[in-house]
Amino acid sequence: MGTAGVSAGGGGGDVDFADVSLLLHGDGTSGSTTITDSSSSPKTVTVNGNAQIDTAVKKFGTGSIEFDGTNSNLTLPSGLIGSGDFTIEYFVQGGGSQAYHFDFQGTNRLSIWYTPATVTSAKEYSINAYDTAYRGQANSLPLATYTGGFNHIAVVRSSGNIKIYTNGTSIVSWSNSLDYSNATLTIGNVQASRGFDNWMDGFIDDIRITKGVARYTSNFTPPTESFPDSGTPLAPSWTDPDIANASYDSVNFDLNIAGNLRGMVFKPDGTKLFLSQDTTTSIKEYTMSTAWDISTLSNTSNFSVSSELSSGQQGIFFKPDGYAFYLADANGSRILEYSLSTAWDLSTASYSSSAFTTTGEYNPRSVHFKDDGTRMYVIGPGTDRVIQYNLSTAWDMTTASSQANFSVASQTTFPAQISFNPTGTKMYLTMYSVVITGDIFEYDLSTAWDISSASYNSVSYNDSVLTGPWIHAFKSDGSKAYFIDDTDIIYQYTT
Repeated sequence: MGTAGVSAGGGGGDVDFADVSLLLHGDGTSGSTTITDSSSSPKTVTVNGNAQIDTAVKKFGTGSIEFDGTNSNLTLPSGLIGSGDFTIEYFVQGGGSQAYHFDFQGTNRLSIWYTPATVTSAKEYSINAYDTAYRGQANSLPLATYTGGFNHIAVVRSSGNIKIYTNGTSIVSWSNSLDYSNATLTIGNVQASRGFDNWMDGFIDDIRITKGVARYTSNFTPPTESFPDSGTPLAPSWTDPDIANASYDSVNFDLNIAGNLRGMVFKPDGTKLFLSQDTTTSIKEYTMSTAWDISTLSNTSNFSVSSELSSGQQGIFFKPDGYAFYLADANGSRILEYSLSTAWDLSTASYSSSAFTTTGEYNPRSVHFKDDGTRMYVIGPGTDRVIQYNLSTAWDMTTASSQANFSVASQTTFPAQISFNPTGTKMYLTMYSVVITGDIFEYDLSTAWDISSASYNSVSYNDSVLTGPWIHAFKSDGSKAYFIDDTDIIYQYTT
């Protein structure tokens, strides 16, 4: 899929930031030996020998990490990668000698280095790797390129296959399903236990390891900004949709499903669609071969929820990192949580054994969370109210308590789905039965994410194409809206 949304780097946020296990920018004052991990769960970085910050040579920020080629490295604890997907990426400007960049060593080994000249069993002028054999592609990174400026290197494991990318181009791939959970990491040399040295000479900038996520699966354009220090659920270029002036694009897709679709979620990069359906006990996953092009939809996976409910599944909400989804159970007055071991891959889903009883709404139809997981919103026809729950621990429904509510009874007698803009200052509502004419209604929140500050702003949209739309979703920049009505056709609108 190449670079997915804002997950690769730059642009103000990273949808996979929660899975970043190591983030070293190499910023600071020249000569400093303090190297900080900026990931969401910072690790202790032990600086050895002459490794230090250099502010004269850098790719981004104020500096890079300099290795002198004779006595300098960094050591880090285990747990940075495991048995699943991962992405190891960094920018390197090397010297002229063979040099180890990364050496993971535990039960299993994964080493990454540069070879400038013929070395037994390795590939010359290439980024090389070793796990159970030597991997590389001769002449894929000429010495002049390696020493003449910073090069982006990515080592990515996706579904048991590793690829090495040099400046965005795949040079070699091979099968690997080894578990590296107990492997510690040395950067700038081999591990001390190996009994020899291959010291790094040169500079490494912006090191990022993402555990559980294959950020690149095909050739891509390397990041042009420093890796972000925070997460974001949507592209930062979002513009609030102009609901009142929406126009049908004459684009639709017949899903050929036997009715009663109740929830719709797009992956932020527009390559997947997830649907929940009242009359079945499965969640459906679709892929799009062209991002955001609904004419390319194809059903690729279904996940059964029959062990948790026999009917009544309604709205669905995905955690921004794609590692969990939440499902409204109308018949059981509950919100159910499911986890995914691989982000956005329904085939890896399982019930988390976590369910929340929706106090105040006995017939929940839609669920939505604040982007940081500290607030949850539920709506249904039992009360015609949006109920806000505060979570003292983010994403943990067992810590939820009801705090506020807002009535939509003046617009609808049967609310079906709510959503919010990324800043929490707008709310959108579709319904099955309306009091006043409209297919979708817009509300303002004078205090972001505080439902008690909501008010209907008299903005709505209605046309003759839709037949009482139940559910809606927006493109991640707000420029398109998608609706599904009782005909089980998905319609695309420009907003």
